[in-house]
Amino acid sequence: MREQTATIHSELDRLVGNFDCRESYQRYVIGMARFRLSAESLWRVNRLQDWRPTLLGQDLGRDLVALSAEIGAFPVMAAPVSRAGWLGMGYVLEGACLGARLLVRRAATLGLTAETGAAHLHRQTDSLSNWHRLGALLEQAEEIDERPMIASAKATFALAQAAFESASNVSTPAC
Repeated sequence: MREQTATIHSELDRLVGNFDCRESYQRYVIGMARFRLSAESLWRVNRLQDWRPTLLGQDLGRDLVALSAEIGAFPVMAAPVSRAGWLGMGYVLEGACLGARLLVRRAATLGLTAETGAAHLHRQTDSLSNWHRLGALLEQAEEIDERPMIASAKATFALAQAAFESASNVSTPAC
């Protein structure tokens, strides 16, 4: 799935960018909150009984308060309709924990901790065990049609893109 989503993933990485000051970090957190709260709301109706992604909504809420930021409106997407679709969405949500390892270090250079605006990053980097469990499920899913899994992963990346694009328009003081 990595190869099939590489282009949209790199476009998202470009949008996330390198936050190099608290203001650009605040825009990043707003984008992440818009994305994750929208995506995570769908997991309330999730039909996967054997796995769910690390949920960041509460941590992002604390980060928004710590940064005196407001989330505003956020994009929505349709819930996946199959196990393959949920696995594709989970691939994107849980895969973010790998990138969070770099982002938590960047946040630390800005003086941000789990208590001062980077709680969601610390939650994501706590453990890779959930990522490994998802990987095992993906390996077991060989008999599942890969097309809806890839389509759902791409739709989830597109949701993230829309959230980060909208956050780039948030007015914050320049760095």
